[in-house]
Amino acid sequence: MTEPGNNTNPIIVDTDCGIDDALAIALLWATGVADRVLAVTTVGGNTTAAQSAHNAQTLLHLLGWNDVPVIAGSELSSQGQSFDTGELVHGTDGMGDVIGSAPSRLPAERDAGEDAARQILSLSKRSPGLELICLGPLTNIALALEMDPSFPDRVHSITAMGGAVHHPGNGTAAAEANIRNDAHAAQSVLNAGWDMTLVPLDATMMHRVRESDVQSLQRSANAGIALIGRALPTNLRFHQGWHFDEAEAALHDPLTVAVALRLLGNVYSPRLRVEVDTREGQTRGMTIADTRRRYLGYPAQGGENTAVVLDVCDDVSTLMTDLLMKRG
Repeated sequence: MTEPGNNTNPIIVDTDCGIDDALAIALLWATGVADRVLAVTTVGGNTTAAQSAHNAQTLLHLLGWNDVPVIAGSELSSQGQSFDTGELVHGTDGMGDVIGSAPSRLPAERDAGEDAARQILSLSKRSPGLELICLGPLTNIALALEMDPSFPDRVHSITAMGGAVHHPGNGTAAAEANIRNDAHAAQSVLNAGWDMTLVPLDATMMHRVRESDVQSLQRSANAGIALIGRALPTNLRFHQGWHFDEAEAALHDPLTVAVALRLLGNVYSPRLRVEVDTREGQTRGMTIADTRRRYLGYPAQGGENTAVVLDVCDDVSTLMTDLLMKRG
């Protein structure tokens, strides 16, 4: 299946715009749902929220997608802690050092760091039935919940990249980086009572962009896609020898977008009870999923709070590359 599901719900993308986030945003653009995207909001994670906004603005402009506002959000976690940024994985600018540092102050930036949450709430009131696609720490979403507990009533669904069920973490041995960067926010969002899908490392680490894909993207006539192609080698160099034998990089955020848009035909996503360890220590940010009924096919027990994507049989890399090259 390579066409988006039959859905006209408005979309907000919340991102810590690094290299795989950029691929995910480009995938949204390539699938023909650009008119449904109301805003891109940013959060610290792979890089700062301000740099993420700069990266997203630059990418959207180069793609030729100029009518989507970008709003910089939280620079600190919900507990006021600095995010662990990913320079080794994404470069000093979050984009393989092909974009450069953000201006000292972006048009959408505010000192309080609450603009993204306020904008999300405002858009949810003007356009109920939102689909939230969350590619970074869940700080902005948790802040919106804190500001307005009725927020979930106006949200159709939330699809978030994060967590690890049977897979080891990547932020630490126990925790995936997005969840670990704001464990309290993740715990709040998971238990807000909305239709949520979590896309953890169990699925995303199985789908990878390869050198041949990168070379194809670098040859694209579209400046945005070519930019991503130039950024990707930073990502591949990090993964090779650390995670994989070959020069490959995991498609964390593109897979999340593909799941959210229902581009895939073979997704295994049982509903589970998932909690987040918010205690300080080695296991902070661990996602604790109740998988005790695994061998019975995860029958409903009551208390499940999210669908969890544990396996995807589609060839996500080929799907993504083909869509980007066809559009670009």
